[in-house]
Amino acid sequence: MWATLEGPALSQTRSERSRSRATTRPADRGRRQRPIGLAAAVTILACGCGRPAHIPELGDVSGTVTLDGRPLAKATVAFEPAEGRPSLGTTDAQGAYTLEFAGGYKGAIVGRHTVRIGTEGYFPAADGTAEFVEESIAPAYNTQSTLAADVQPGRNRFDFELSSQPAGSE
Repeated sequence: MWATLEGPALSQTRSERSRSRATTRPADRGRRQRPIGLAAAVTILACGCGRPAHIPELGDVSGTVTLDGRPLAKATVAFEPAEGRPSLGTTDAQGAYTLEFAGGYKGAIVGRHTVRIGTEGYFPAADGTAEFVEESIAPAYNTQSTLAADVQPGRNRFDFELSSQPAGSE
């Protein structure tokens, strides 16, 4: 019922067996890992380190938004292409924004966009609840936007200087 061990495995103590493994394994392990590491590097390069195929070509987009010369905080900036998903950003206290496309990808689809900037929406309040803020800027910048931008591959900066009384809105 019980098997007995014979031969060199029993003649060596546990520490002797581990010492002999320690002296022979590192060299063997290095030889085996080099081809695996090389194969992994080739696979990564062949697959590409870029975006997945379902993500279109994007250009990084950032900038500032001012209203009557002052930074416009908590405004939503939307870049809407003729076809495809829009990119969105929110301005900080200095009026700065950076657009996000989807799934954590930054930027906007390369090409011509209608730009909409608005302040209406729910924003976090100091007490942890959400507070609704009414639209405070003219429709010429959001629902009836006359703003446009042409996004190029690479970095793009678009600053928008808005006015409380846009031209032609009286």
